[in-house]
Amino acid sequence: WQGDTFPNGQHFDFEGLCSRVLSCSYIPGKEDPRRALMLEALHELFEEQAQDNRVTFEYDTNLYTGRLG
Repeated sequence: WQGDTFPNGQHFDFEGLCSRVLSCSYIPGKEDPRRALMLEALHELFEEQAQDNRVTFEYDTNLYTGRLG
């Protein structure tokens, strides 16, 4: 097996970040009172970390190649 790693990232403004976070199945539902608290905390974190009004999710994509059987 051989492998290569490719860095990549997703860049979000606050609206995009909210959409990304809210798309996760484990996030509290609309009727859950913890949802509003979570979104407030997300906004605070965004304000602390944003550069040029954007944050980045950094990923490494690992590609493995080889021969079967």
